[in-house]
Amino acid sequence: MNRNFAFRSLLVIAVTAGVGMIPTAHAQGMMDGGMMMGGGMMGSRGNAAPAPGNGTADTGQALFQSHCAMCHTVAAGAGDRFGPNLHGLFGRKAGTGPSFSYSTAMRESGVVWNGTTLDHFLADPAKIIPGNRMPFAGLKDGADRQALVTYLERATR
Repeated sequence: MNRNFAFRSLLVIAVTAGVGMIPTAHAQGMMDGGMMMGGGMMGSRGNAAPAPGNGTADTGQALFQSHCAMCHTVAAGAGDRFGPNLHGLFGRKAGTGPSFSYSTAMRESGVVWNGTTLDHFLADPAKIIPGNRMPFAGLKDGADRQALVTYLERATR
């Protein structure tokens, strides 16, 4: 996908949702070095999320809201966004959700989602499944990833 197109699409979504202006340095970084969503940059209407890192589901929920909710939903029947609905994720083969059009790379990856595979994927999606279309550079902090995985294990049942 063309990064400039994806950036403009996300910018339109962010402004439409009332997120507000994205600082120029962040916008330029997104265009030059790939797209990293979240980190406060595209949070929910500018509300600050609780400090991540304690490994709790509450922290994981805050991380989901700031990094993932722009593109993903977790509730049964909530539908897809730019990314697939994640309900029923654990134990499912990557690229097999019922209604989303996945990349060939995701469909052919052979990955089955569990806590370990999701942790590795969230650390560096492009490395774990090269050619996937998820515009996310990764969540580098292991404690934050564990908190997010803990939240997703509960929220996607």
